[in-house]
Amino acid sequence: ATSIAMPKVDLRANKETKNPFRMHPLRAAVAFATSKYGGFTIFVASSAWIITIVASLYIPLLHSYTSGCVSNTGNGTFVTKNIYSVAYNHAYQDGSGLLVEGM
Repeated sequence: ATSIAMPKVDLRANKETKNPFRMHPLRAAVAFATSKYGGFTIFVASSAWIITIVASLYIPLLHSYTSGCVSNTGNGTFVTKNIYSVAYNHAYQDGSGLLVEGM
């Protein structure tokens, strides 16, 4: 027997709360963000956000670029687009050459 008085400690009072509805809201948010599901959710949301920003910047540039392109009249296959472009460029060079000679 010792003469040092030890305080009675109730370990149940410091038991970690597992139920997120009984946690402090900030602690619940941190617990969710650091869990594997929370990390995946944050990754998907931030990826979607970045893709949306990049697309919203790229699409107007793409439309601006394609507005100056030759419109095709084929069925849209790779071969018909290229054949039409080659034919258009050939006719354009001939006509441009005639314009330059006429000036």
